[in-house]
Amino acid sequence: MRIVIAGLVSILVLAGAILAGAHFLLPDSLTIARSVDISRPQATVYTVVSNLRAWREWTPQPGVDAAAQVTFEGPDMGKGQKLLWGAGEGGARNAITIVEAVPFTRVRADTLIDRREGRQVWDVAATSAATARVTWTAHLPTGAMPWEKISAFFGRGAAEAAHDAALERLRLLVEALPAENFSDLRVEFTTLPARPFLHVEDEAGADPREVQARFAQALMLVQAAMGLNGLVPDGPAILVIREARADATVFAAGFAFAGPVPARAPVAMKLATTPEGRMLRSTHVGPPEEAGATIARMKAFLAASRVVRTGEPIMVMLDPPTADPAARRTDIFLPVG
Repeated sequence: MRIVIAGLVSILVLAGAILAGAHFLLPDSLTIARSVDISRPQATVYTVVSNLRAWREWTPQPGVDAAAQVTFEGPDMGKGQKLLWGAGEGGARNAITIVEAVPFTRVRADTLIDRREGRQVWDVAATSAATARVTWTAHLPTGAMPWEKISAFFGRGAAEAAHDAALERLRLLVEALPAENFSDLRVEFTTLPARPFLHVEDEAGADPREVQARFAQALMLVQAAMGLNGLVPDGPAILVIREARADATVFAAGFAFAGPVPARAPVAMKLATTPEGRMLRSTHVGPPEEAGATIARMKAFLAASRVVRTGEPIMVMLDPPTADPAARRTDIFLPVG
């Protein structure tokens, strides 16, 4: 009997020693660093990683998936975004907040999960003009209790496997996006109001040069009609793409105008309002017929930002046709949801 008691005491002392050792020797957090190479430009990779609206498409965090009930706060992109989901211990919502966003190289976020604070860092480095490497460093809280630290210590392998799987989902997600490099693209989200719009509907081939030539002809007709009807242009000429097919481009060409709206449109003209609503805006510098490259990069940015495009481009000619073609400025707007 004494031997049994002595054995139990020894086991308890050993267990206590192990717990005490774990308490003092093991850290309060688990740090995991994993990397993946992605065959897309650095800007594309960074845009996806820094967007919390895309985060739940690839993150391994329990409870954050495509079906989870989540709430977003803060700006559309960059520092200050906040994602809240579920309910942790005590009913408090879990959260991740982007506290640093350095285009196109680093994203740092603070996490609060089950009332425990952690930190996530994603470093994005270009490995070529068309590829990038993401290094994800996660500082995961383990809890202060010795058994929690021991569990985290032995669970490192599973945590690393989960992060590797998440980075593989990220790679597949990003490599499905357009390959255009938009690192030098300057964009902003804005809202356009509706304004009276006198225009001509026309159709040209798919060649942008033909579209611009027909656009110029249409503007001459609209300007003449405005002069005959006492209408004053309110801003630069506007080209609205109605439909872009493989063999043809359907468009509206005209001007917004100020003053009273006529009861009916002049002959061969149409009277409507300019496109309105939320838009992504960028300025193309160069011949307008070469704006297709800028539009393609804008579309690539929207795809990486997980923002839905809801219409075709609207082009506002800021400079007259007589300006130096290399310096001509064209504002491009893409309607978005």
